[in-house]
Amino acid sequence: MTIDFLPEALVIRRNEFVEWAGAAGFVSIEMRDLDEHHCWEFRCNRGTNAECMIPSQVERWLGFVARGAGCQFPPGQFIVIADGDSIAARFRLEPRQRRV
Repeated sequence: MTIDFLPEALVIRRNEFVEWAGAAGFVSIEMRDLDEHHCWEFRCNRGTNAECMIPSQVERWLGFVARGAGCQFPPGQFIVIADGDSIAARFRLEPRQRRV
């Protein structure tokens, strides 16, 4: 899938995040840019990831996904709703800061 209207760097970041989310067991993944600086809407079903029952667990797992994709959520920039098998989140995703 290609997204022609986004800069290439954002397309790559999105594709890596979706790939890592799939590897974490999430299914029916949709992720779209919110036309703000690195802000995204993410929707999926829990799939085989049985640990994502409450919002704090979803935030933890999506944090793992973000780190796998070389990104991070800035503090206070993550909102999630977990309802049964459905998950919806909005977050800001920025490149992960490397520690020296």
